[in-house]
Amino acid sequence: MEEWTEDAISYYKTVDLFVLSSFSEGWGLTVIEAASSLCPIIMTDTGCAREFIQDNVNGWVIKINNTEDMTYALNEAIGDKKKRISFAQQAFKNLSLLPNEKTTLQQLQQVWIKALPTTEL
Repeated sequence: MEEWTEDAISYYKTVDLFVLSSFSEGWGLTVIEAASSLCPIIMTDTGCAREFIQDNVNGWVIKINNTEDMTYALNEAIGDKKKRISFAQQAFKNLSLLPNEKTTLQQLQQVWIKALPTTEL
């Protein structure tokens, strides 16, 4: 068992592969952390799957409970270092497409402005 660390990025840099085999996941911060560490990603089709990781482009996205596809992805990731590195680099490049804090706050502000009533009560 690993001890708690505030430096997750350094931890991700020590591993060869990140696997998220969740049945349900939120947006998937751990996937973003793994990508920012150039760690190749295999994940089930939950959370930010397909929003950030595209199957066989910048990682592997597996249907939930599909052990056959998970086994295939694991074997491919372990056996094909060139593909593993390529996927990790592509996922890292996708990070630049995510909104930064300022953009996110502006988008939230616009949503709230649209939600406000247009007439006084």
